[in-house]
Amino acid sequence: MQPDILKAEKAFEDALVSRDVEALDGVLAPDFVLIDLRGTVVSKAALLELVCSTALIFRSIVPFDLVVRVWEPAAAVVTGRTEMKVTAAGVEYVFHSRFTHVFVRQEGMWRMASAQGTPIAA
Repeated sequence: MQPDILKAEKAFEDALVSRDVEALDGVLAPDFVLIDLRGTVVSKAALLELVCSTALIFRSIVPFDLVVRVWEPAAAVVTGRTEMKVTAAGVEYVFHSRFTHVFVRQEGMWRMASAQGTPIAA
């Protein structure tokens, strides 16, 4: 069970970095919502639009200290830390965060239903 959830977690990160909107759309639940590092609520549609644009480009996402908790048959939470390198408006930034990602099993697949990140010191 955990390998499948970690595979979905990695698919999310990889889709952001590669700007693969189709893959990102597939790993996110239809009603996905993100609470970003500034506390802003971001819908699935808004995140997909952002990934399509050049306003924010994810250069790398490195996860650390991942913990997976599963509630059979259809819910899981992944917590951990990340180091994200991004380019916004032509300026490169490095962010460190703690995150919580909530996954639900839909149509036999693990999909991310919610994500929340909190900035932390490096």
